[in-house]
Amino acid sequence: MQSENIEHQKSVRAALRSFAKLPSKQAALSFLAALGYSSSKTVKLDGSVSEFLAQIDSAGKLSREKSRAEIDYWKSADFVIQLTNDELPMLAHGQQNLADSASSFHRSIIESFVFLTIELDGNSWTRGKLAGITREVNGLFPMPAIIFFRYGNEFTLSLIPRRQNKTDSSRDVIAAPSKVALVKDVDILNPHRAHVSILADLHIQAGIAKKTPSNFTDLYQAWTDVLSVDTLNKKFYDKLSNWYLWSAGQVKFPVAANAGDEAEKLNQIAVIRMLTRLIFVWFIKEKGLVPENLFDRSALADLLSADPSANPDDSSYYKAVLQNLFFATLNTEQNDKRKWRARSASGSTSDYLVTTKYRYKSLFADPDSALSLFRKVPFLNGGGSVSKVVEIDFGHLRAG
Repeated sequence: MQSENIEHQKSVRAALRSFAKLPSKQAALSFLAALGYSSSKTVKLDGSVSEFLAQIDSAGKLSREKSRAEIDYWKSADFVIQLTNDELPMLAHGQQNLADSASSFHRSIIESFVFLTIELDGNSWTRGKLAGITREVNGLFPMPAIIFFRYGNEFTLSLIPRRQNKTDSSRDVIAAPSKVALVKDVDILNPHRAHVSILADLHIQAGIAKKTPSNFTDLYQAWTDVLSVDTLNKKFYDKLSNWYLWSAGQVKFPVAANAGDEAEKLNQIAVIRMLTRLIFVWFIKEKGLVPENLFDRSALADLLSADPSANPDDSSYYKAVLQNLFFATLNTEQNDKRKWRARSASGSTSDYLVTTKYRYKSLFADPDSALSLFRKVPFLNGGGSVSKVVEIDFGHLRAG
């Protein structure tokens, strides 16, 4: 199963790159094929917004004044395929759809998915805007419409859960706005492995569901489970908990000599504190607020006096980069206050306990270059205080 999932992830990475070089519909077909899905049911459009609206929204619902569809910012739109119970049994067993020629979209088949592509103008779209478009477009269909958004070099998959109408079992109802599930801002050229992992879990043979889905009900449940915030949170916390339990037995922080029976507990607290700080710094790094060079292996080999990759048991990276990020950077305003700890000719220093000064200058090959990188990070008023806030959320990881 593990080897199959790795292959699925490789296929997903390759398929995502197709969005950079192929028309949206062809790229979407390639992406779906990488997940094991295909169908001959489609609507033949030319990819233009005008034809999509004419064929799919003949009533002009998306053009109404109060619509949140943002159609003025659409660059292209297309109907990819409709996936029904006709195709699923074969696909579930790894067989391709055997239909020879394209057939039409069947609006009456409620138990199905329709897949659409929408290319948007601009390089950045908020979650709220994408959710709004998803809701408006889904209002045109009696079945769930999964949308592949493309903007700049980024890709977002959008799914809106539906529930059965309480008074009419032949109809369903679009769920609340907060329920829109998005795999958002996937870099199509260099996707983050977490995004790839989530998308690969949507493979029809990924085994995420209790059984391989062979009908629409099973498939719909599998997709909503994979994209559920609760599911993703549980996976994250499970992995985080396992990593913590392993690292708490491997990492030893210095504790007071008289700690006695408290030594193990103090070490666990220190591991959690380090972990929460790492998560916070990584989060702001992903937001573009921390230079990538501070986490790039090849860049670090030039930045530090000793290549940390060649010395995995050495603590120079933790001391020189991470500790300086946690304290002297996040705790200090973004100006000339960010400076190295001063030393006298004899080597002594008057600010030994001042955590807002940069330390371990000798561990950097080029201290001035390092300082310029640190000065790019915004002042967030508290590496230490922030970690305490985050620590509350992860407090349940503490043993005992």
